[in-house]
Amino acid sequence: MRAFRIVKKGLLLEAFSGEGARAFGGRWNLPGVPIVYAAQTRALAALEALAHFAGAERRIEFVTFAIDIAEALALRIEAAGLPRDWRSAEPGASTQQLGSDWQRGGRSAALVVPSVLIPQESCVLLNPEHPDIDKIMVSYPEPFEFDRRL
Repeated sequence: MRAFRIVKKGLLLEAFSGEGARAFGGRWNLPGVPIVYAAQTRALAALEALAHFAGAERRIEFVTFAIDIAEALALRIEAAGLPRDWRSAEPGASTQQLGSDWQRGGRSAALVVPSVLIPQESCVLLNPEHPDIDKIMVSYPEPFEFDRRL
Protein backbone atom coordinates (compact mmCIF):
# COMPACT_ATOMS: atom_id res chain seq x y z
CA MET A 1 0.00 0.00 0.00
CA ARG A 2 1.24 3.48 -0.77
CA ALA A 3 0.45 6.63 1.18
CA PHE A 4 1.58 10.25 1.02
CA ARG A 5 2.44 12.91 3.57
CA ILE A 6 2.79 16.66 3.01
CA VAL A 7 4.71 18.71 5.57
CA LYS A 8 6.19 22.16 5.90
CA LYS A 9 9.75 22.10 4.60
CA GLY A 10 10.95 23.61 7.87
CA LEU A 11 9.68 20.51 9.71
CA LEU A 12 11.35 18.07 7.33
CA LEU A 13 13.48 16.38 9.98
CA GLU A 14 10.47 15.85 12.27
CA ALA A 15 8.10 14.65 9.54
CA PHE A 16 7.79 11.12 10.93
CA SER A 17 8.25 11.74 14.65
CA GLY A 18 4.57 12.28 15.47
CA GLU A 19 5.58 15.24 17.64
CA GLY A 20 3.14 17.72 16.08
CA ALA A 21 0.23 15.39 16.77
CA ARG A 22 1.61 14.63 20.24
CA ALA A 23 1.73 18.34 21.07
CA PHE A 24 -1.73 19.29 19.81
CA GLY A 25 -3.77 16.14 19.35
CA GLY A 26 -5.81 15.53 16.22
CA ARG A 27 -8.86 13.72 14.94
CA TRP A 28 -7.32 10.34 15.73
CA ASN A 29 -5.18 11.08 18.78
CA LEU A 30 -5.28 12.80 22.13
CA PRO A 31 -2.56 15.31 23.04
CA GLY A 32 0.42 13.39 24.36
CA VAL A 33 0.04 10.51 21.87
CA PRO A 34 2.37 10.61 18.82
CA ILE A 35 0.79 9.70 15.48
CA VAL A 36 1.91 10.50 11.93
CA TYR A 37 -0.93 11.40 9.56
CA ALA A 38 -0.81 10.46 5.85
CA ALA A 39 -3.30 9.83 3.03
CA GLN A 40 -3.74 7.25 0.28
CA THR A 41 -3.17 9.77 -2.54
CA ARG A 42 -1.23 13.00 -2.98
CA ALA A 43 -4.49 14.76 -3.80
CA LEU A 44 -6.11 13.64 -0.55
CA ALA A 45 -2.95 14.54 1.38
CA ALA A 46 -3.20 18.02 -0.17
CA LEU A 47 -6.88 18.36 0.80
CA GLU A 48 -6.14 17.21 4.33
CA ALA A 49 -3.30 19.77 4.54
CA LEU A 50 -5.55 22.53 3.15
CA ALA A 51 -8.01 21.81 5.95
CA HIS A 52 -5.29 22.82 8.41
CA PHE A 53 -3.35 25.56 6.59
CA ALA A 54 -4.97 28.88 5.69
CA GLY A 55 -4.02 31.98 3.71
CA ALA A 56 -0.34 32.89 3.73
CA GLU A 57 0.54 29.63 5.47
CA ARG A 58 -0.27 27.85 2.19
CA ARG A 59 2.46 29.88 0.44
CA ILE A 60 5.39 28.57 2.47
CA GLU A 61 7.53 25.72 1.19
CA PHE A 62 6.20 22.19 1.56
CA VAL A 63 7.54 18.75 0.74
CA THR A 64 5.78 15.48 0.07
CA PHE A 65 6.84 11.95 0.91
CA ALA A 66 5.70 8.68 -0.65
CA ILE A 67 5.32 5.95 1.97
CA ASP A 68 5.24 2.22 1.16
CA ILE A 69 3.56 0.04 3.77
CA ALA A 70 3.22 -3.74 3.60
CA GLU A 71 -0.41 -4.78 4.10
CA ALA A 72 0.68 -7.06 6.95
CA LEU A 73 1.76 -3.96 8.91
CA ALA A 74 -1.64 -2.26 8.66
CA LEU A 75 -4.97 -2.61 10.39
CA ARG A 76 -8.08 -1.27 8.60
CA ILE A 77 -11.21 0.19 10.11
CA GLU A 78 -14.20 0.75 7.84
CA ALA A 79 -16.69 3.60 8.39
CA ALA A 80 -19.28 1.15 9.74
CA GLY A 81 -16.89 0.32 12.59
CA LEU A 82 -16.35 3.93 13.64
CA PRO A 83 -18.19 6.01 16.27
CA ARG A 84 -21.24 7.87 14.97
CA ASP A 85 -19.56 11.26 15.35
CA TRP A 86 -16.37 10.39 13.45
CA ARG A 87 -17.08 13.01 10.76
CA SER A 88 -17.87 15.90 13.11
CA ALA A 89 -16.35 19.25 12.13
CA GLU A 90 -14.15 19.25 15.22
CA PRO A 91 -12.34 16.09 16.31
CA GLY A 92 -14.41 14.23 18.87
CA ALA A 93 -13.27 12.44 21.98
CA SER A 94 -14.47 9.11 20.56
CA THR A 95 -12.13 9.13 17.54
CA GLN A 96 -9.28 10.60 19.55
CA GLN A 97 -9.66 7.77 22.05
CA LEU A 98 -9.93 5.13 19.31
CA GLY A 99 -6.69 6.24 17.66
CA SER A 100 -4.90 6.72 20.96
CA ASP A 101 -5.91 3.24 22.12
CA TRP A 102 -4.65 1.80 18.81
CA GLN A 103 -1.31 3.62 19.13
CA ARG A 104 -0.78 2.68 22.78
CA GLY A 105 -1.88 -0.92 22.18
CA GLY A 106 0.76 -1.47 19.50
CA ARG A 107 -1.52 -3.68 17.38
CA SER A 108 0.00 -2.51 14.09
CA ALA A 109 2.46 0.01 12.67
CA ALA A 110 -0.29 1.58 10.52
CA LEU A 111 -4.02 2.17 10.86
CA VAL A 112 -6.12 2.84 7.75
CA VAL A 113 -9.28 4.87 8.37
CA PRO A 114 -11.77 6.63 6.09
CA SER A 115 -11.02 10.28 5.35
CA VAL A 116 -13.42 12.75 6.94
CA LEU A 117 -13.15 14.93 3.83
CA ILE A 118 -13.75 12.11 1.32
CA PRO A 119 -15.03 9.01 3.15
CA GLN A 120 -14.57 6.81 0.08
CA GLU A 121 -10.81 7.38 0.37
CA SER A 122 -8.48 6.60 3.25
CA CYS A 123 -6.11 8.28 5.62
CA VAL A 124 -3.21 6.28 6.98
CA LEU A 125 -2.01 6.75 10.54
CA LEU A 126 1.49 5.63 11.46
CA ASN A 127 2.61 4.71 14.95
CA PRO A 128 6.16 6.08 15.25
CA GLU A 129 6.70 4.04 18.44
CA HIS A 130 5.76 0.66 16.93
CA PRO A 131 8.64 -1.86 16.68
CA ASP A 132 7.85 -2.47 12.98
CA ILE A 133 7.90 1.21 11.99
CA ASP A 134 11.34 0.74 10.42
CA LYS A 135 9.79 -1.73 7.94
CA ILE A 136 7.83 1.14 6.40
CA MET A 137 9.71 2.64 3.46
CA VAL A 138 9.74 6.43 3.05
CA SER A 139 10.90 8.19 -0.12
CA TYR A 140 13.16 11.19 -0.27
CA PRO A 141 11.13 14.39 0.09
CA GLU A 142 10.01 16.15 -3.08
CA PRO A 143 9.02 19.82 -3.29
CA PHE A 144 5.27 20.41 -3.13
CA GLU A 145 3.45 23.63 -3.92
CA PHE A 146 -0.23 24.47 -3.59
CA ASP A 147 -1.74 26.09 -6.67
CA ARG A 148 -2.17 29.84 -6.07
CA ARG A 149 -5.90 29.54 -6.82
CA LEU A 150 -6.41 27.52 -3.64
